[in-house]
Amino acid sequence: MTKEINQRIENTDIFVFGYNPETKLFAYSRPFYADEANILAKETNQVIKSQYKGITGLRGGLVANNGELINMSTLKGIVANKTLMKITDNKQSLPTIEEGIRLQKFGMLPPDILIDFGIALYNKQNPDKEIAIALSATTKEKGYILPILASFKSLDLANGGERYGVTPQIVSADGLIHGKDAEKFLEENSFCKRDSGVRRLDRYRLGYWDASWNDILDDFGEYCRVGRFSAEGSAQKLEQEFLSAFIPIKKSLDSILALAQ
Repeated sequence: MTKEINQRIENTDIFVFGYNPETKLFAYSRPFYADEANILAKETNQVIKSQYKGITGLRGGLVANNGELINMSTLKGIVANKTLMKITDNKQSLPTIEEGIRLQKFGMLPPDILIDFGIALYNKQNPDKEIAIALSATTKEKGYILPILASFKSLDLANGGERYGVTPQIVSADGLIHGKDAEKFLEENSFCKRDSGVRRLDRYRLGYWDASWNDILDDFGEYCRVGRFSAEGSAQKLEQEFLSAFIPIKKSLDSILALAQ
């Protein structure tokens, strides 16, 4: 079982979630470097152009700015996460909803911007009833219980759909919370929530958590961003991350390693 650490590496923007003693890997998150964000935006836009050509729900693509992906939307986040996992051989992904909560709690998310994390599915009604029906069919097939909170890692896109031209699909239990666990998660983390249809799930610009927005799975703007990724790595990988930032971290790293024991 993964041991929770939930500690920021001193003098860095790197946050360690936990340690798995069986795999000897740490789960951690750090901001994108500028070149990494540039590459991901470019690759994501290429996927949109080649696989989802002319899809209005993905219009505008992504723009990289100082290590952040801006013009983000729920639909673009699904494509960006899938692209990131592909180009890193599944070693990196956009943060899950649970990871986002921990990052926020420990002051690792920047203020005054909307940060996307996935979707909330309450039932087969509006808003976005067509998508809600499709997702509900999958939940029934997989034995999931509504409501569902689905991180980008849980989702993919299928071509087709009257409103956006694409339809989100639940393809993995990774980053998925459902049933009583989802209800508890929404309540304990003071989400603004509703009880119908499919909703965008994000950390809103004013700092609160929101699973209540209507009809905007494709809405985007410069205020909609994702600026971090999550990954797994060995102690050696963590040290490489720190050293690449040219930060003296020996004491802090030793503290993290000690917590893993």
